[in-house]
Amino acid sequence: MSLSQAQGLNSISINANEEVLQNELLKITIEDVTSLLSQAFDFPININDPEALVQINLPVPTEKRFTDVEYLNPTDKHFYYPDCNYEWNINQEGIITARLNAKSFEGISAGLYGLLQEQLGFNFYHPRKTIIPRHEEWPIKQLNWSVKERFKKRGFTIHTMHPLELTEPLLNPAYPSGLEIVKEYIDWLARNGQNYFGFRLLKTVKLKAWIAHAREITSYAHQRGVIMGLSLYANQIQQKAFRLYYDPLLRLKSRHQQAMNKIEDLVEANFDVYFIEMSTSEKSYGNLKRKAKLLDDVYLHCAENHILLFAGAVKHNSDGSSEYFYGDPEIAKQYQFRAESSHTFMFYGLTDQKAPIYNYENLLHKTEHLLKWKDQRETWYHPESAYWVTFDNTVPMFLLPYFRARLNDILFCDSLDIPGHHTFSSGWEWGYGLIDWAIARWSWDYGNQNTPADVFYKLLPNQKVAGAVEHLMNIQDKYIKDEQLIRYLCAQTVTDEIPGKNMQFHPQPHWKYKHLFKKASQDELDSLDYYIQRLEKLKVECSVFDKMVGPEEISSVAWPEIEQSILITRQRIVHRIAILKAIHERRMSKIEKRKPDIDTFLGHAEEARDYAQEIVQRREETYAYDLETIARKRKGITAYHFGYLYPVSNLHFWKREEMQIKKNRWGFMHRNIWNVPRIIGLW
Repeated sequence: MSLSQAQGLNSISINANEEVLQNELLKITIEDVTSLLSQAFDFPININDPEALVQINLPVPTEKRFTDVEYLNPTDKHFYYPDCNYEWNINQEGIITARLNAKSFEGISAGLYGLLQEQLGFNFYHPRKTIIPRHEEWPIKQLNWSVKERFKKRGFTIHTMHPLELTEPLLNPAYPSGLEIVKEYIDWLARNGQNYFGFRLLKTVKLKAWIAHAREITSYAHQRGVIMGLSLYANQIQQKAFRLYYDPLLRLKSRHQQAMNKIEDLVEANFDVYFIEMSTSEKSYGNLKRKAKLLDDVYLHCAENHILLFAGAVKHNSDGSSEYFYGDPEIAKQYQFRAESSHTFMFYGLTDQKAPIYNYENLLHKTEHLLKWKDQRETWYHPESAYWVTFDNTVPMFLLPYFRARLNDILFCDSLDIPGHHTFSSGWEWGYGLIDWAIARWSWDYGNQNTPADVFYKLLPNQKVAGAVEHLMNIQDKYIKDEQLIRYLCAQTVTDEIPGKNMQFHPQPHWKYKHLFKKASQDELDSLDYYIQRLEKLKVECSVFDKMVGPEEISSVAWPEIEQSILITRQRIVHRIAILKAIHERRMSKIEKRKPDIDTFLGHAEEARDYAQEIVQRREETYAYDLETIARKRKGITAYHFGYLYPVSNLHFWKREEMQIKKNRWGFMHRNIWNVPRIIGLW
């Protein structure tokens, strides 16, 4: 045997013809895969090396890339994206031959990354964190594996109205290394087989400079096989939304022209999908008649420029249907490409019987909306993987019910043949990046039985620990979601504390805390005591986690964040028990005409908060993105002059709840961090 042959037996070769190797999508993918494999194996990774021990053979695609098809003809129903299903056949007959079957360039890319993540032990669980295995030899000798995409379009929309990890890099061309940070995320999407990326435009951008920045983003995304989407607004005033027209005093003709000028300018940014909200705010439609002609012209513009359009005048908390607002019926009928999207909130889903949010009993009307339109128009499902404002990662709590809700919805939508699934993503720290990763993996059918906790079994080498996380997930599902203890664990938001009856945006307690503190009846206090007892039971159940995990070292780089996120959630439960007991004691003492003893309970709350603060400090040392950007006060392009984790940095809501009792202050302005006029658009 020659020296070259001996060396070849310890190498991997990726084999393809020039058409495949020179394709811009696969050039990037093959270079990335080669780099990743070289970190997992100690021997060379070559291209078209006939003497290599492992021969990875790539097919010649038969379908066009999505960027090569002019979408769309006026009567087309669906936005074109090629078939990405793939199949691996691996056999050993002396050498190891791994043959990939796929119909498209995008399918080849998904197949290569799928092999790495689902068969070779790689974990692409975060845009900035990858677990790379170590192999002394190629571990797969026999494999016949077919993989199907559950959705033709699958990905994420970043809620850039909020000060998240990617908000500044996406919207501020001057942000240091902003383009590279965005590319990291696009690479993460590609590695996880995702092909959609959207975000919201804000009025604070300098449009000309931003369009040049955006074009670089969309160009790279297209190279990686990713569809780019942009959310716009006709004249919504909330949260610095980008408006197509700004001055309501303009004559209708001038207003219309201003809007169309902006639409024309945005063509240069080369987005593929627009979400255009015609309403004035989340709770008001504005004058629909005046907006109809504008929407008609937007239809025509999108048809001419091959842009998929989701548009309507839909209240944020409506049933999601925009059938009543197409503009001119004849134009709407002619341009069938106008698409539908159905949005659900927080950890509630399409089949949940209880969802105490936005004044709903449940969200089954969202399911009806999907069923109505799925066979008529391009229809996408749009759930959430976090709800930043005072619900989950702002508090913070790692709410494990998200996993089951998102998996149930994915399997349900798959059974309905819904073509699109784009998740509303609102921050990745405190475990929430794992939810996005789980959703990305679940958007593919890998031929295995999915479970809500399967990402933990994949990520954590110690299966006993993964089982403990699954047990805790079941506990949270039972108590926090099903028994609705979330009503007492999430923090109060502004509308919760406005006097009088108000909209229930997120789960609220059964009584206002001010009422419980000052006016509650004996019956109401007895009911409150019931929820305190259930929280006590939840605390005890959560403590079982410690016994299941034990003191052994967990050998996973992902474990510290998971553990700390679980621990701080338990501390939140302990803190809320103490706060509710203090409120109960204060009112009971008034009824019994005795001196209240609330200092003990407030002391317990402070102890819980102090321990939680230590956890926060440890977590901040390993945040994946710049601490000053995501967790400190700062001015930026959103309506919030701090990063999304600033309230976590000092456990603002925990301290505020203690001070409300000490100061007997229950209005929303007490220790308020929200600039309400700026957020609702008064300036």
